[in-house]
Amino acid sequence: MSQSVRLCLLAAVLTAATAHAQNTGAILSAGDDEFSYGAFVTNGVSTSVATLPTNPSVGTIPSMNFNVGDGLNPAPRLRHLDSGNWHYRVAGDVRERQAANMTLRTITSNTVEYEFTAVNQFGAINGLVGVMGFQLTDTGVNSSLLTTYLCFRNNSGQSQSISKFFFTDIDLGGTATGDLGLPTNMSGGRTLRYVDGGFTGVLYAPGAIGSAFGFAATLQATMTNLTINNWMPDVLPGGIAAGSDNGWGVQLQQDVADGQFGPCSPVYLGIGINGQDPVVPEPSSLLATLFGAALLVRRRNRG
Repeated sequence: MSQSVRLCLLAAVLTAATAHAQNTGAILSAGDDEFSYGAFVTNGVSTSVATLPTNPSVGTIPSMNFNVGDGLNPAPRLRHLDSGNWHYRVAGDVRERQAANMTLRTITSNTVEYEFTAVNQFGAINGLVGVMGFQLTDTGVNSSLLTTYLCFRNNSGQSQSISKFFFTDIDLGGTATGDLGLPTNMSGGRTLRYVDGGFTGVLYAPGAIGSAFGFAATLQATMTNLTINNWMPDVLPGGIAAGSDNGWGVQLQQDVADGQFGPCSPVYLGIGINGQDPVVPEPSSLLATLFGAALLVRRRNRG
């Protein structure tokens, strides 16, 4: 085998390995809090990252783990989230697709950002790139805040209208039962709240146009079936009884012109333990707390 052939083969192997490494999960930490996306979890502890979904049209979604410290050492390891992901539907598609097959992964100790090629029923949409991120913030003893977003950079040659959905399976206190969903607050977007004893979860999406309470498996099925689904009008806005494995989600809309990077409205998920209410930004403070502003600016015009 010639040297040039060996080099070509080596380059192909390295390229494949690099691409594969981008499509892996992340374990984030802030203080004594931890969040993981697409990781193996044992006894509430995220041990190692896993490969993320490669097909946006299949039903398996990434695992999640969100545990909140109480200022003691070691921190409690109660898994308050079990799984979840962003989904999207480009106008003209026949169903929702999940964020999958990541081509770029940028990670720090408490942030991770991914990029992926958006798809519809015809396959990859040339020039339409999804940007998804998570950031973990320690908001004090007994509370923590996860901030996340999904937005799109459009160089497809035409304007794109995209429906976006964020969903998680919530297990407050580390158990799948006992989570009581309170009535949805529709002021300034959507605010959903679960309580379970001394544990509280809040999901706040400024600018959201729809939301959903429900059994986790049912909500996930609406995102992974073969038909168009919307959480408008809001699903169970009066809340949901405790007892089953519940979930929650929000729906947003993004319209992005060709050559533009669309608005990245954040979604905030706060967890409070030991009777502490989660610290979630108020609408009046969003300009000061908008997640990822500096991180996103660096990618705003990247082709």
